[in-house]
Parts: sequence; C-alpha cells; structure tokens
Amino acid sequence: MKHKLLLYGLSVVAAGAVVWACRHERFGADGPDAVEPTLTVGEAQDFFERQYAQSLPMITRASGDRPVGMLPGDFTPLWNKARIGANHEMDGADVPIDPHFIFTAVFHRKTETGDTLRQMVDITQKLVVKKWRDTADYRAFCYIASIVPTPEYYARHKDVAREFRYAGSKGEFSGFVVYQTLEGVPVAVTDYRRGQAVRHDYFPQVTPENADSVMTVMDEVMEGVSFQAGTPRMFGLGTEQDPLESEEVTVTAQRTHTNNPWRITITLTPRPTGLPAGNPNPSDITYITPNVPSGGGGYSNTSTQRGKPTNFDNDCSGDKSTVKAAASNMFSIMQQLPSSMYGSPTFDDFMNKVRGNSSVEHSMVMKTDFQSNLTYFGNINSANGPDDFVGVENNRWTTAIVHSHPDNHLTPPSPLDVWDLGDQLAKGNEGVQANYVIVGTDVYCLQVTDPDKAKAFSAANPIDQGTSMFERTSLAAKHWKEGEARMSSMNGNDQYCATMAYVLSRADAGIMLLRMNPKTQTFEALGVTTNSKGEYYPTRCR
Repeated sequence: MKHKLLLYGLSVVAAGAVVWACRHERFGADGPDAVEPTLTVGEAQDFFERQYAQSLPMITRASGDRPVGMLPGDFTPLWNKARIGANHEMDGADVPIDPHFIFTAVFHRKTETGDTLRQMVDITQKLVVKKWRDTADYRAFCYIASIVPTPEYYARHKDVAREFRYAGSKGEFSGFVVYQTLEGVPVAVTDYRRGQAVRHDYFPQVTPENADSVMTVMDEVMEGVSFQAGTPRMFGLGTEQDPLESEEVTVTAQRTHTNNPWRITITLTPRPTGLPAGNPNPSDITYITPNVPSGGGGYSNTSTQRGKPTNFDNDCSGDKSTVKAAASNMFSIMQQLPSSMYGSPTFDDFMNKVRGNSSVEHSMVMKTDFQSNLTYFGNINSANGPDDFVGVENNRWTTAIVHSHPDNHLTPPSPLDVWDLGDQLAKGNEGVQANYVIVGTDVYCLQVTDPDKAKAFSAANPIDQGTSMFERTSLAAKHWKEGEARMSSMNGNDQYCATMAYVLSRADAGIMLLRMNPKTQTFEALGVTTNSKGEYYPTRCR
C-alpha cells in the first residue's frame, strides 16, 4: 500500500487550527528558547481526554479489524512516561503510546547495479499535546506524530521513541515525521537530517479537492517509501503474553550477481527483546557488499594542516559512508544471529568465551549457505597459549570472521589480520566480507572493499614467519615505516590506526579499517588525506 494509506477513510475536516502548533514544534527543555513550562502532565491528559471524546466516532472505527489510514486505533497514552517542554509561545507534552495497530515503512532503493533493495523499519507513533501560552481560552490541540527513521539511523538506534524527543533534542535523528489529527487528517510533514529539520510542509486544510496536492508534497518528502497496513496488537506493551515475543529470527541471503560470488546481500529480521512504547516491531538489518571500485579508502587533497598530525580530521568523502554502513550492518547481524544448526554458537557465546579466558586469542567465522539460505556460526577456536596465534577456519561459505586479541596484546588489527583476509579470498572463500577484531572493549573491522585488490595485496606482501608483521623487504613494510614516522606525534592506538590506514591507502589494498568504542557505539571509517604539499593526514568518518 503506497502513501495513500495515509488518506484512507479521510473525513473532510479543517485542520488549520492545528497547523500553527506543527509549524512551531521545534522547541524543548534543552533548546535556546526554553522557558519554564506551565503545562502539567495532568492538564495535558485533561486536554487529550476532551478532544478524544470529540474524535471517538472515528477512533472507534479504527479499533476494529482494519486500521483507518495511519491511525493507531484504540491506543493508551503512557502518561507516566510523558515529557513536558516549552518555549515563549507554547507548552507541549511528548507522550509515548501503547497502540492497537502498529505500522512499518519500506524503503525502496536502487543499488549501483540497478537492483531494487527493500529495507523495512518500524514506525514509532506518539501522542503530542500542544497548548498556546498567550490566549485567554488557553487552547490546546492533540495529534499523532508518526516517526519514520531511515534504515541507516534505525540500524544504530533501536529505541526511536526515547531518542527522538518531540519536546526536546532530536539527537542525530534522520528520517521524517508525519503529523495527523486524532481523526486521521494529515497536518504536516517534516524531514530531518542528523537532528536538524531540513524541510517542513504544513497543510492548512485537507479536502477531496486538494488531497492529491497534499499527497504530492508528502511523496516528495517520503521518496521511495511505502507503508504496510497496520498489524493488530493482541496485548498491551510490557505483558508477558505479547505474541511478538514468540517470533523467530529470520535470515535471508542471496548472491547479488551469480557470476560474482563476493557480491552478497544478507537480511536479518530479529526477534523483539523488550518492546519500547510505540516501537514494538523488530527492524530488518540488511548487509550489502560495499561497491568501492577505488579500493582501500583513497584520499583527497583537502587538508590545510601543517606539520605532523596529532589527531584525526573528520572526513566522510568518497565511499567511507558506504563502507561504514556495511560494516555496522554486518556486525549487527552477527550480534543477533541465533543458534540454528546442531547447536551452533552465538555471538554471545563467543564473547563469554573471550571474557572467560582473555589471556588467549579466540576466533569464529560466520557462514552462509546460499542454496539452503542457512546462516550460522562455525565452532569457536582458541589459541593454546598467550603467545600463540589462533587458527581461523578455512571454509568456502565464510562471510565474516571475528577474533579477539589477548590481554597481553591489546592492539588494533595487525598486518597479519589484514593479510589473512586476502589469503582467505585467494583460497576460494569468495564470500568473505570482513574481519572483526575484539580488543578489550573496542571493536575493529577490516572491511573488504575490492576482493581482487585484497588478494593481490596479500600475495605481494607476505608476513614474516612467526610474527604478525609484513616481511621487511615488502612494499607494505616500507609504507608501514613511512606511516609510523609520519604519525609519530600521535598517541597509542591512534598512531597505530593512522599508520594502518596509511598503509592500506598507499598500497590500494582493497581493505578499509574501522573502529568502534563503547562511547560512540558506532563504527568510524579511517583513512588518509593530503594537503597541497602532498603531506598525509589521518581522517575518520563518524
């Protein structure tokens, strides 16, 4: 069902009175225009109950077997979780709801190869109560905000209801929000990018005569998105009987091109664990092989710094965002993949093994059989002692590797880790996408961007026997020495990562380095750039 779902069963209702509230919705307790609210949660509840009673005939229709438009049906406001905010013109309440109907949005996107990619996300719905501060009759209006995150944002932020604060900070929210009256009349639509509203359209009055024009505006904002009709909720949020809790994880995988085994798509629909208000559905996590013809990161002449670098420049140019999204989505799939074959381990099992014996290395590979569509982890391997390297399973179905570094070697990925990726590809494991390295509380990723270049890099830059470093006569070893000298003013792991990024870029290795720490909870892609003098500087794309 396309966007016209929003207008299904639409009554001819003048919405002009509510528009003013939507046009001035960007305020909050932590904003520059913040003032002490005069609205209380109790007053907001009174306003809602009066307006709800007036809208009851339409809402009752929506509480049956079929939803009306995007109305959540016979919903319950969760007043104990309401937030109050205010500016000089109005007060507002941001109220999570327990809906009767839940909705999903499907993003339809074209890949570089011309294929259509479908990515599904949950729609979070909230009740919003607005009250003017400068009118004698103290007027207030209620409407439903339907919050639709982009797939990229939702992959990193599961609880949109908490992170998108209508009466406060939007954080880094990217997506759009549709506003409706309690009767289902569209009032406005706002497009957000990284927490900032980049477009806001409102509709003074929706009638049968101008409904097509309204939908044209909404289509422009919601380009490539369709909505799936609401699914009834059988029980309230937080109950032990919620039927969604019994849903199993499903994983689908396919070769994007049969003549190129490395190009794959893996989509996982996780089982819900803890259902936050207004956001009860799991979201698809889709990994797509990054198509980066330029190979290992590349660089551009943009930096104007002088002298040796002391930190990373922020730079998301080129294909860094594509690679970052691929690494993040694959890691999310790995974290939520269930045991599905003869008691195969899970990611939690692997992390418990690492925590239980952090003095040695551990490894595990994720495999995908594209004929049976079965995705699962292989056995967990452990090194014999603190100074021993762990073996990595060599399997033609491998799509990702994960291994840990021991307590006495808490450094980022080594040249051996990079070399192993190209070696796996060269041995016929043509679906290998990435190597994740657990280093204490940090997670690193070596993401393949071009398998042919990765294979050539490993063949040309062997590892010194018994070590984890490149052979001293290899070109990669020469680049490593140059990188160490160039990045010598940086500290600790930053210097190590900057040196590795330098090597991968200079050698055009077909591999990019990423890292994630507990504070950021998202991968950053590392590379290098040059200034007009040809001096190198490390970069990161957060």
